[in-house]
Amino acid sequence: MPVGPGRAASPLPLLLPFGDEDVPEFPLNAAKVQPQPLRPETLQRDRLLDWLTAKINRRFVLVIAEAGYGKTTLLADFSRRTRRRMLWYRIDPDERNWISFMHYLVAAGQEVEPTFGRSTRSLLGELSATGGPSRDSIVATFIRELGLFAEGGAALVLDDYHLVDDVEDIRTVMRELVSRAPERVTFVIASRRQPALPLARARSQGEVAELRTDDLRFDLDETDRLFRETYGRPLERDVVADLNRRTEGWAASLQLVEAAIRERTPSQIRAFVGSLSGASEDLYDYLAEEVIGDLDEEMQSFLMRISILQEVDRELATAVTDLPPDRVAELLSSAERLGLLGRRGAFSKHSRLFHPLVRSFLESRLARTVNADGLTAIHLAAALGGSRGWMHAGYHYARAGALEVLGASVARALPEILAGGQLELGAKYLSLAGLPWTEPICDVLKSRLDLRDGHIETAKHLAEAAADALGDEAGELPGYALSNLAHIYFSIGEFEAAHRVAGELAATDPGTRLRLIAEGIQSVIELSMTGDLLLIRDRLTRLASELEQTGSEHYLGVTLINLAEVHRALGDAPATLALAERAILALEYTGSRAELGTALVQRGWALATACRWDEANASLDEAVSVAPDGVRAEVLADASEILMWLGELEQGVAWLDSAVRARRVSWDVDDMICVSRALQRIREGDPLGATRLISGVSSDRPHRQSAFLARTHLVMALATHLSGDALAAE
Repeated sequence: MPVGPGRAASPLPLLLPFGDEDVPEFPLNAAKVQPQPLRPETLQRDRLLDWLTAKINRRFVLVIAEAGYGKTTLLADFSRRTRRRMLWYRIDPDERNWISFMHYLVAAGQEVEPTFGRSTRSLLGELSATGGPSRDSIVATFIRELGLFAEGGAALVLDDYHLVDDVEDIRTVMRELVSRAPERVTFVIASRRQPALPLARARSQGEVAELRTDDLRFDLDETDRLFRETYGRPLERDVVADLNRRTEGWAASLQLVEAAIRERTPSQIRAFVGSLSGASEDLYDYLAEEVIGDLDEEMQSFLMRISILQEVDRELATAVTDLPPDRVAELLSSAERLGLLGRRGAFSKHSRLFHPLVRSFLESRLARTVNADGLTAIHLAAALGGSRGWMHAGYHYARAGALEVLGASVARALPEILAGGQLELGAKYLSLAGLPWTEPICDVLKSRLDLRDGHIETAKHLAEAAADALGDEAGELPGYALSNLAHIYFSIGEFEAAHRVAGELAATDPGTRLRLIAEGIQSVIELSMTGDLLLIRDRLTRLASELEQTGSEHYLGVTLINLAEVHRALGDAPATLALAERAILALEYTGSRAELGTALVQRGWALATACRWDEANASLDEAVSVAPDGVRAEVLADASEILMWLGELEQGVAWLDSAVRARRVSWDVDDMICVSRALQRIREGDPLGATRLISGVSSDRPHRQSAFLARTHLVMALATHLSGDALAAE
């Protein structure tokens, strides 16, 4: 379908003859009752056309999206393909009265059947300034004539319905139409917002089908086809992916991008897409005209000021606009009805998001409107307003240049940073604020980052130094320093030390969250040797439930991984899959790639056990690709073991060889590699070689994997059985 932001130019108004010389003619624009002409560069969007074909017999088909998502073009393309009789009325903003509305409905029918609506047209012709037929009688007559017209089924397309949805007379007409029109009539309504129609009963009966903004977005394949097949400008796959991500499949912006890159070289196109924003000249002009051009001054000012917010809600919008809360609520509702704030944010069900290009456009417009001091004041108001936490405040303090306040706010937020796993962002803000890296809180953050990068000794030293320095502090900081130290010890394979520090932490009465984390660390260490799987499963389940209530996404994700590992040891693939996927959701929010890789391995095992091979391989591939250097060997070793058990020898050996070459942070990863190598020997028909390898695995020291000792015994039993050794049963 064409993706142009504007419509084809409408022809000059025409006088459409109705056939009866005694009836005055009403001036009509013929283009408004015809589907929009399709441009030569129309992309056939089969998934949406097929959806419309399947849903066109419903009572209502709603196509709801902001400007420029191709609503009109999609319906025009469908109209020329379907066998169903289609009445088309594209509404303009100057037709905000019921008389004009009814004239165009009649004209829409006459485009399909010239004799349609004669009685209705005659009644409309009798209207005058002093009287004439009532509105109700005219609507009733139209409904009767529509019934005759639609005996074989028909669809009435009302395009840009949002332009008249607030007109009470037209609302009344539409309520009559939708409640009394023949069952064979489908109302297809294209609008920028949900129409104010009585749809509750129809929804309950399954008679409402909806396409929303997310459905209308161009997906990756459609964006690729658009530039390759329609525009004749094929783009490299990664450029297509970047373009799709930046535009979020917004059709209007895709066409503007095509116009902007026509004379550019591939390298210039890559650079242009990489810097694409709403402040780009072509996009800026379109957005200025189409998105806010018709809005009043108050709404334009309001939108520009709230555009600095990463997510918009009533509390923050009040803080940055200095308007009364009730007025802010009204303006937010209007912005949402206009389709400018349509997507739910991640912070709460009440927060909303701009499209990224709309937001960058509004921010650019704001910067042109207020001076630097004014912009700083707005960001400071945003930082101080609301209750979003350290990330929200830090973003706005940084944008305002209030670096001293930024450093202090991030330093106070150490518990939240560790609990949420936003280590890189915390370190970035502290560095930006100029806080000396010798501060103990910086040592905590830097120890985690060094661990991630494989700098073992530095990470350990910093974690120990921070725990010592913060030991006598008041509040939560000492507990978090000990928790961090236990985590570092565990990650580098000093499991006895991790168990000891976790015990010290639990003994200090640090609060429920830290106590549960300490117990979790102890449980995982004990479980690798002789711990009770069912007991520790129940303990970790309680821990996960309590962490879910605290919003500690990072700690929750790690706990879910450990719980998934327990269920894996129990052979419970469905539970492992559910827990791994919950962990992935939690960790994707925090950006914790080390733990994310482990969660993806757990998911891969569960999918493979369920014989969902393609999904399993994809999950394991992703695990290997996201794992940072500090845990890469561990992830490779675990993934290779899974493949060895399944008989996928070639890929398993390749990953195992990569694990051997990768930097290993902890000694116990060598034992994991030995187990995988033993499985390789078994698959290759060398059980004696497997036995020799397994005999070198440490059997009296804890490991990071749950039930590791049991898994080792299982491989040994298999090897001795295949070699004919009588000790296999033992």
